[in-house]
Amino acid sequence: KEIIKRVFKYLSVLKKEKINRRYWEEFKKILQLGFDFKSKSDPINSTKKLCINLLRFKEEDVLSGQYICGDFNEELISKYLNLLSPENCNIFLQSPSIKEECTYIEQWYKTKFTKEKFSLSQEEIENCECSHPLGYPPENTFIPSSLDLLPVPNEIQKYPNKIFSSKRCNLWYKQDTTYKLPKAYVRCKISLAKNTCGNNRI
Repeated sequence: KEIIKRVFKYLSVLKKEKINRRYWEEFKKILQLGFDFKSKSDPINSTKKLCINLLRFKEEDVLSGQYICGDFNEELISKYLNLLSPENCNIFLQSPSIKEECTYIEQWYKTKFTKEKFSLSQEEIENCECSHPLGYPPENTFIPSSLDLLPVPNEIQKYPNKIFSSKRCNLWYKQDTTYKLPKAYVRCKISLAKNTCGNNRI
């Protein structure tokens, strides 16, 4: 319940602030990048998603509907933001610890479950204390402002070159000269020293 209170505390803070258009612009750019440079996916998964989209969008928007952001509408955003309340939500909890409380059996998969009414007062939400500040996050600096590619070098490197090195980090880079798309394949390897995870720290 503490997690749920914090979620609605965060929502209450957002409801009191003016809708920030910058985050809508960021979301729109991310959707457009996702559509323009979508990777090839497994046929069965693509078919499943398109079937779902047939129920959500018009026929001509089945392929692009989930990537179309539309026009900025502050009134509409505020309307749906205000609908996010404890009275309008379903909360799902999955845990082996509540196995004995599951007295209902689902019709098709015979999965055991339970259900009960949930309530959360506005007073509980307002009195919820958070150790970190709540509000809009800072600007997303990882959204590219330019999709221009670096020129292909005269000599194509066979292996990645180390371009940065410190006591805490080594970074290698190899430019793609085959697909020539503004995309990157990133692989990280994190090594933890002994006792690094002590006291619940990672």
